[in-house]
Amino acid sequence: MGLFDVRGTAVALPEALFVVDGRLELEIEGAPVPVGAGEMYRVPAGVRHAVRPGSHGTPLVFETVVSD
Repeated sequence: MGLFDVRGTAVALPEALFVVDGRLELEIEGAPVPVGAGEMYRVPAGVRHAVRPGSHGTPLVFETVVSD
């Protein structure tokens, strides 16, 4: 899962991370949060988060789109 920066990032809009298979080892504001296959974790806007080493499988990232 070399797609994410393990130092973390915070984005302006909410994101949802869904694990198709495998397991994500997330770090949310410094706290570990494991997310297993079939589970989703919603990251609020502005919250620092990272995918930690040990994560494996297929994640889907959904970003919020805002329109007028």
